[in-house]
Amino acid sequence: MSYGRSSAAIDGIVDYATDGDQTFDVVWLRRSLGICGYLERMHLLSCSDRAVLSLAIMAAPRGGSGADELLVTFGGTRDELLARVEAALRPTEAEPPQDRQLKTMLCAELLKAWSA
Repeated sequence: MSYGRSSAAIDGIVDYATDGDQTFDVVWLRRSLGICGYLERMHLLSCSDRAVLSLAIMAAPRGGSGADELLVTFGGTRDELLARVEAALRPTEAEPPQDRQLKTMLCAELLKAWSA
């Protein structure tokens, strides 16, 4: 089934393969922010959800943000932020399989980074 999306739309975004030894380096940051941009362009992510995800992505290499920083930048707690991340990246049946896979992968990576 064709969803009217070319796989070329995300070329280079998912080339960065992950394995059991996930590192949250600059390549991962750029790829993850690229996925967010792609999902927003495809109208699968709202502007406010992208802002929340960007905050979570930028803090991922440090294992997340502290309570004070989250209160100032997000206006909530770590659990509230992670709940927003999960909600924003929850795939739906109406989305193309490739997009559902991107959301699932990014969500798992963010939760892993923030649990460190």
